[in-house]
Amino acid sequence: MRNERGRNADPAESVVGRRAVLASTAQVGLGTTLAATAGTAQRGDRSRLQWRFEPGGGAPSSPTIVDGTVYLTDGHSVYAVDAASGEQTWSFETDDWARPAPGVIDDVVYVGSNDGNLYALDAATGEERWRFETGGRVSVSASVVDGAVYVASDDQHAYAVDAQTGQQIWQQSVGGKVSASPTVADGTVYVGSGDDHLYALDAITGEVYWRFETGDTVWAGATVHEGTVYVGSRDQTVYAVDGATGEESWRTDVFGRVQTTPTVANGLVYAGTVGNRLYALDASSGEVQWTYETGNDVNASPTVAGDTVFFGSWDTNVYAADAATGEELWRFETTDAVESSPTVVDGMVYVADRDGILYALEADVEGSSAGTRVRQTTLGHHETRSHSTTDQSELWRFETDDRVSASPTIVDGVVYAGSEDGHAYALDARTGERRWAFDTGSSVTSAAAVQDGTVYVGTSQEATLFALDAESGDVAWQLSVGEAIRQPPSTWNDTVYVASGREDPHLHAVDAGTGEERWRTGVGSEQISAPTVIDGAVFVGSGDGVHAIDATSGREVWHVETEGWVSNSAPTVSVNDLFVGTDAGVVLALDAATGEEQWRYRTGSYVFSSPTVGDGLVYVGSNYATVYALATDSGDVEWQFDTERPVVSSPTVVDGVVCVGVHDGTVLGIDAAWGREEWQIPTSGAVTSSPTVVDGTLYVGSWDGNLYAVATGEDGSSEGSRVSLRTLGHHETRREIHVQGLEAELDAVRSAGDDGALTGDDGLPGFGVGAALTGLAGAGYLWQRRGRE
Repeated sequence: MRNERGRNADPAESVVGRRAVLASTAQVGLGTTLAATAGTAQRGDRSRLQWRFEPGGGAPSSPTIVDGTVYLTDGHSVYAVDAASGEQTWSFETDDWARPAPGVIDDVVYVGSNDGNLYALDAATGEERWRFETGGRVSVSASVVDGAVYVASDDQHAYAVDAQTGQQIWQQSVGGKVSASPTVADGTVYVGSGDDHLYALDAITGEVYWRFETGDTVWAGATVHEGTVYVGSRDQTVYAVDGATGEESWRTDVFGRVQTTPTVANGLVYAGTVGNRLYALDASSGEVQWTYETGNDVNASPTVAGDTVFFGSWDTNVYAADAATGEELWRFETTDAVESSPTVVDGMVYVADRDGILYALEADVEGSSAGTRVRQTTLGHHETRSHSTTDQSELWRFETDDRVSASPTIVDGVVYAGSEDGHAYALDARTGERRWAFDTGSSVTSAAAVQDGTVYVGTSQEATLFALDAESGDVAWQLSVGEAIRQPPSTWNDTVYVASGREDPHLHAVDAGTGEERWRTGVGSEQISAPTVIDGAVFVGSGDGVHAIDATSGREVWHVETEGWVSNSAPTVSVNDLFVGTDAGVVLALDAATGEEQWRYRTGSYVFSSPTVGDGLVYVGSNYATVYALATDSGDVEWQFDTERPVVSSPTVVDGVVCVGVHDGTVLGIDAAWGREEWQIPTSGAVTSSPTVVDGTLYVGSWDGNLYAVATGEDGSSEGSRVSLRTLGHHETRREIHVQGLEAELDAVRSAGDDGALTGDDGLPGFGVGAALTGLAGAGYLWQRRGRE
């Protein structure tokens, strides 16, 4: 008898009998209680069914859908099924019952079995790659994060296993048998145990950070959102626990044991109980917003897509309800109890019943599951994974007519950005609506600088620096500098500093109010990097190294020859040190006052990315498809993150997350301390634009021609040295730095001068490639050029 709890032999009859009682017991402040009714018009709507697959094992898992394939277990077997047609692609038989939902990443399927093994299978063929033996049944789903597979067993241990080799990384006792799938977020593994505790383990070492005691077995997995862990217990309680300390934030008593993994979306926590209910709780307080009562236990973990929550019940139905109110939208009647947790992908719900049937149903929503359970790959998942406690969602995108390689600048609620379509744009930062567009007549490949109500932007072909009114976009003045401007200007006091040229490169100082050139000086050879202005000095890179220039007179303070050009990696300064990359793949630390080398670190390829400094680490990308975190005092590698494609974009740091664009079209969020991926944001073109974050919203351009605004889930704004020193895009906050010993060096240069501003060039030869280079963004262009050599 499948319903071993022995109740509700006729689900429809029992539901109808409760309607009047439920209507009278709904209370203000305790949320609204809604009930399934036999008279619901959509009951058993067969038109939703697109296909069904019948493996016949009798207890299929929650489905995982990746790259157009549905993966699930049933009986002793693992199945791969075409998501469009429902046709079986392959199957693999384990040595005993297999119940966990498969985890799929990087073309490998990871699944546990009652035979005590964790299996790794080829996702395309089902061929076994390796197996890892534990000391008991593996009845929980595995989570795969940063090359490690996290799983637990009835032998009372949690394990971390190398995803490539199947070798054990660590194991940790958790005090009891484990039926709860582990959840990984922010470098921590959360796993519930039969000893009535929720454990928090270090993902790298397995060390126990804390354990939280409930009143009964923690039967199902936890979910994590914005630093809070949400978990249910068989003591009929949903808990919210501080993810860092393990201290209780709130608890809510519910009707029935909680044997489902909660999911969080839109500020609500959704959890099912064996008391026949789905609860929606306020994520911050635990207050009940609404409950929905079905005809039997809700043992299937819910998922949220769009404005709809989907869940199954032992009353044989799959339900869709309004996520905000709990009002039933539709239901689909299966042939047996639904204990499988549904997953939504591209408007289709995939779910199975205990008769061994997998269903593909029209969901009546666009998009895919967005709640934390699915995105954190606990009990089934799809392709979008996030092992961060924050949510990323696109707020808007603004389409231009060509690539957006320029980095955005955000000041006073307005985003200023250029496009290679020749326009400088001003957009409302909240809505993306265009305030104005100015046709420069030439490609705009560099970020704008904004100061005192004026936008300063340079162009490539026309070699013109424009000063535009920030409110209207009207031209205040314009100055022709002779050669292309491919790097963004910088402002300091009442002066705009801008680099121009390749054949005859110069650094220009221009009166910010009038456009009158105060001085120009030839700086090295080849293209000059974006200038960084600090404490009365302008720091720039060129084909012959790094230069420090007196911001007042244009005279050289010091010059250091480097191994390789410094034409694209703009210098950044933190405390007394300057950091910069070269096209020879070297990251240098120099004394900002004297130019004396402090250390060097050699990467595997060109460094066109401009470094940023935050919390004692230098973050920089390289053409070697790697982001590095280097100690500021030694250059030692704290971590490195492989991106698979080159990183030309310059990083920014916000709330402990490094944000950077990649040439494969993604923007990555990487844990600043540990180097683990927190999230990724896809675009449709290469991202050489350097992101800027303001009040939790990330702004970045893409070669697909769009400027994107994405909610990162973080709270603050870019705080690394690049943005705060106003290099390659910036926001309103400017950091002032006093470099020890620099004032004395500047005084010596100024006292030695006798004729004011310097003019002219150094006579060194340029590339000689002429107009063929026009209109291409500095770093983006040079990456392409080197790639062809």
